[in-house]
Amino acid sequence: MAFYDNARPQATGSIFRAVANFVADIRAGREAALTRRALEKLTDRELADIGLLRSDLTDLSVRDLYRI
Repeated sequence: MAFYDNARPQATGSIFRAVANFVADIRAGREAALTRRALEKLTDRELADIGLLRSDLTDLSVRDLYRI
C-alpha cells in the first residue's frame, strides 16, 4: 500500500502568511489614505457633525502609519 503525504512544509506556510499579511497591510494603508482624503474634503461644519476636528485628521494619519 502506498502512502502519499500532501502536507506543506512549515516554512512555506509561514512565508505565505507573511506575504498575505504584507498585502493586507498595503490594502489597509490604501483604504486609510482614501478615507483620509475623503475626510479632508469635508468642511469644518461637516466634520463637527460627525464628531471630528480638522486637527483630528492629522492624528488619524499618524496613528495609521504606526499601526502598520
